[in-house]
Amino acid sequence: MKKPVALLSSCLIVFSVLSGCGNGSGSNDSTKPEEQDKNKVHISFETTHNPALFAEFKADFEKKNPNIILDMTYIDDNNNNSAAKLAAGTAPDIIGVDANRVKGGFALDLTGQPFIDRLTDTAKLSVQEPDGKFYKVPLDTWFQGIMYNKKIFAENNIEVPKTWDEFIKVCEKLKAAGIKPISAGNKAGDVLGKEAIGVILSTGAINEPDIEAGKATYSERWKAGLTEWYKIVQAGYEGTDSFGMTVDDMINEFLAGKVAMIDMGNWQVADMHEKAPDLEFDTMPYPSVEAGQDRWIVGGSGGGFGVYAQSKHKEEALAFLDYVMTPEGNALYIKASQGGPTVKGVETEIDPSMSGVSDALEAGRVYAPWESLKKIGGGAFIRTWFKINQELIAGGKTVDQALKELDDYVASQLNP
Repeated sequence: MKKPVALLSSCLIVFSVLSGCGNGSGSNDSTKPEEQDKNKVHISFETTHNPALFAEFKADFEKKNPNIILDMTYIDDNNNNSAAKLAAGTAPDIIGVDANRVKGGFALDLTGQPFIDRLTDTAKLSVQEPDGKFYKVPLDTWFQGIMYNKKIFAENNIEVPKTWDEFIKVCEKLKAAGIKPISAGNKAGDVLGKEAIGVILSTGAINEPDIEAGKATYSERWKAGLTEWYKIVQAGYEGTDSFGMTVDDMINEFLAGKVAMIDMGNWQVADMHEKAPDLEFDTMPYPSVEAGQDRWIVGGSGGGFGVYAQSKHKEEALAFLDYVMTPEGNALYIKASQGGPTVKGVETEIDPSMSGVSDALEAGRVYAPWESLKKIGGGAFIRTWFKINQELIAGGKTVDQALKELDDYVASQLNP
């Protein structure tokens, strides 16, 4: 059954490199492919996905844009990668865009580009600036929850937990059976930082408009949820041992059947199936703080991507965005990314390994707080939160101190 998927995604960054021009002078029959390629613009596409999964997408893009070659490479942290290149003046042609990059003049104004009107209403709203302008478009949508090994759960008579207390009891039962309950590749701080947010969302999700308006603080809105989430750290199931583990380490441990659960999202699903085709797993929403509360998943539009204002290849970069914003291009992209559509008229089929979150998706219980910030740079905000959360896990801060530091950061951005 076809189901439209709401908010899901991938974080990716794109940059272009102009190749040298060839001196080919022979007839068309004798021109070699490599000589023809020398006359084309190479667009390098940095992605957190496995590039091999995008072969069909790449081929169709190049067929429709014969003057461009799309080179895709894998990176494990595109946010920091992009920020470093901006600082060095070597930014890619396509960049992740947030409020700080708009303010800094790094993003080309996309207002009036024909592909803007192809966006779904939700996607369009997520990237429109307060002044009505557009500097970015979401290439797909993303989401994540807690993946679990179905065989391990069945063999130990474990039901999917609905509350965080129940989740901790599941961890206790698994540990007693000699099974590692959960693994977290939290070297960059993102895995547990987003897990904490997932639990917090059940206490009230959409706070950012009030916070940016000075009507609320994270100390007020996040305290109940963060206090509840922190119980898993106090119980010893998640801690500083996660700081030395990468996301790839965590996924490989799960695929090998060495751990029952991990926090992960749609962007890794296709690659996981390819590496472990016989592994049966599903994904649950983040358990709620109290029984009866809505359970959410963390996700959004990936923040959106635009054209670097100083790019030497603006036309090629715009051609790339235009292609991904067509129904055909968007469908091929999300087929590879396992994300959701951002363009009108595109349907996608949710992977069975993520069917456990379909109710949350259909109900719109998908949210990424940093993507809703309009006055504060979302990328810098979430990296600040990841750092603060790691300090909380390490015991360097209490819940109250962690939230105060986050509020202080917000205040410094709103009132520089």
